[in-house]
Amino acid sequence: ARVSAGVSYTGGMTTPGGLRWGPVLDLRHDEYHLSSLLTSGDAVNISRDLATAGVKVSYPLLRKFSGATVVVEPIGEFLVSPDAQQSPYQPNEDSQSVEFDETTLFAVDKAPGFDVYEGGARANLGLRTSVTFKSGRSFDLLVGRTLRNKPEQQFLKTVTYSGTTYSYDPSGLGNKNSDWIVDSSFVLSKSLNGYERLRLDSDSLRPVQGEFGMSAFSSKTQATLRYIFNDVLTTPVLAPNGKLKVFGDNYRDFQLYAQHFFTKNWGVSARRDRDLVNNTWRRSTVSLIYKNDCIW
Repeated sequence: ARVSAGVSYTGGMTTPGGLRWGPVLDLRHDEYHLSSLLTSGDAVNISRDLATAGVKVSYPLLRKFSGATVVVEPIGEFLVSPDAQQSPYQPNEDSQSVEFDETTLFAVDKAPGFDVYEGGARANLGLRTSVTFKSGRSFDLLVGRTLRNKPEQQFLKTVTYSGTTYSYDPSGLGNKNSDWIVDSSFVLSKSLNGYERLRLDSDSLRPVQGEFGMSAFSSKTQATLRYIFNDVLTTPVLAPNGKLKVFGDNYRDFQLYAQHFFTKNWGVSARRDRDLVNNTWRRSTVSLIYKNDCIW
């Protein structure tokens, strides 16, 4: 049984020179009651208080040209929290898998649940740019990463081979320098757009996780292509040279989706998913669609 209560605040102010800044404050209290988890069968109560304070700063720079508008915005979020203290009796149920991408780059706590939280001093840094043309075409790009004063043990995992324990970072967040996040999107016309989302290894700059997509539209038809990959192995293996191999062909999926409406309300759709690692079709669906926004 668990109870969590918290409050958070992020301020937003702009100086006369265009600098945006605001304080960041996040407070939380957790109460856990654990029973039947110890060999003795005794119940355990765990109480902890969490606090994060910092500031978020950005400086959007805008330049207009004859045919386009360009915006360049450096962003920095500087946060300080007490070091994470995890009770050995407390289970980690809601934060087993931590996803580091553009949606969590500037999150105060990047863990998806309450059982794990970030501690120490850290800086979430990014550069956001956009180009918008008068023709309607546009391009957006975000590059960023997180820097820490010391590794965050809560995001690291271990594996043991031949009596030797190895530490590795499946999320790209546990070391002092995180992986790189590179996210972009484009609009070529009213009927064609696309995007990419990548996580690059901090040392080799190898793409280790990501997604690419492109969609084409018309008044009645839509077609979408997506490619999703994750090279972080579920269980790392020990290479012949004695080093831990963390990356490999873990997950590669290619998706095709299309839909077409014959009338205002009736249409059909189809989807096929191809597993490129096992070289098999994972999913094939055909659907009949009825759409009515004013059914009542």
